[in-house]
Amino acid sequence: MYEAVQHCKHCGAGLTLEDLRQPNCRFCKTVFPHHAQAAQHAQMASQMMGQMMQQQAQIQDQWRGAFGVGPMPPGPPGGPPPGAPMNPAAFHQAGMAQANAISKVIIIVVVVSLVFVFLMVGAGMFFAMAR
Repeated sequence: MYEAVQHCKHCGAGLTLEDLRQPNCRFCKTVFPHHAQAAQHAQMASQMMGQMMQQQAQIQDQWRGAFGVGPMPPGPPGGPPPGAPMNPAAFHQAGMAQANAISKVIIIVVVVSLVFVFLMVGAGMFFAMAR
């Protein structure tokens, strides 16, 4: 059998390495300090990631506004609340939709610019020939 390597700080029971892998003491059900601390770290990391995602969304909305594209919608109905982590497929799909919208604006600007240049060259040739 396994040998005790540590004792529970609450009930004093001998704990094996296998017991320490569990989130709480199997005798008194007290949560081990290292598991409680890990849960706090996970919650703090989740909050920080949510804040970073919100900041990233604000920056993206500013760039989208600069290109004349509306801001990203907060999410689909029934989807995760703002600040919640997105699944990678949804994040990729949202990024592709954003890239498609921006590329459409760029294509329109390029086509209009080319048409304008051709009209100006044509008008210049017309007036040069009319003299």
